[in-house]
Amino acid sequence: MRKATAAVRHDNAIGDTDPRLFGAFVEHLGRCVYGGIYEPGHPTADAQGFRHDVLALVRELAPTIMRYPGGNFVSGYNWEDGVGPVEQRPRRLDLAWMSTEPNTFGTNEFIDWCRLADIEPMLAVNLAKFGIEADVRVLSAHRNHAQVSELVSTARENGYVAFICGAGMAAHLAGAVAAQTTLPVVGVPLSGGGLDGVDALYSTVQMPKGIPVATVAINGSMNAALLVVQMLAITDADLAAKLADHRREMAG
Repeated sequence: MRKATAAVRHDNAIGDTDPRLFGAFVEHLGRCVYGGIYEPGHPTADAQGFRHDVLALVRELAPTIMRYPGGNFVSGYNWEDGVGPVEQRPRRLDLAWMSTEPNTFGTNEFIDWCRLADIEPMLAVNLAKFGIEADVRVLSAHRNHAQVSELVSTARENGYVAFICGAGMAAHLAGAVAAQTTLPVVGVPLSGGGLDGVDALYSTVQMPKGIPVATVAINGSMNAALLVVQMLAITDADLAAKLADHRREMAG
């Protein structure tokens, strides 16, 4: 039998391992969300319905990044259903797993849960309706402004055509982005805090002359997305036709 000898040198690094390699995902499948990380009324659940016994186990696993809302589930998921006031969110038939999705746990709750778990969130967005590629980032004009600048400064050369920025309370993100690019910026003031989004609305809409931000209503993410689609449709006949179909669908 042949034998081999292997020598391991701990001081001979050939590269860095991206910590995001050790990630995972949360999907609306089985008990992953409902009855898993989210179960209002459970003895360990907090005011938001997050189970802290599950949270402790997730922290023990220590994933570095978490993708949402899953794999198969995102193929038919409408991101607009998972934001805004919970009582106004629609119930949908999920065709991936043939179950009823109440949308009581959505994007807002996922971000809050990631903060509790100290995990970087990664969002998968389905824009198949209009065939537009989207890149979703969770950034802050205050907490990680350097990452904002890095993204915006190379946006045009990387093929970006517009920004949609959602922020609450002080809501400086849209302005911080607009100050560093000539690409269109749409601001979405988000509800939250003592003024329930009014402060975010004032902060987003009152930009100085020369640095415009197109501002939609509080929690008006749908109109923000459609506004960008309309911009792109100016020179895209196929996209314009899809917009016309969308209007007809809304009219019933």
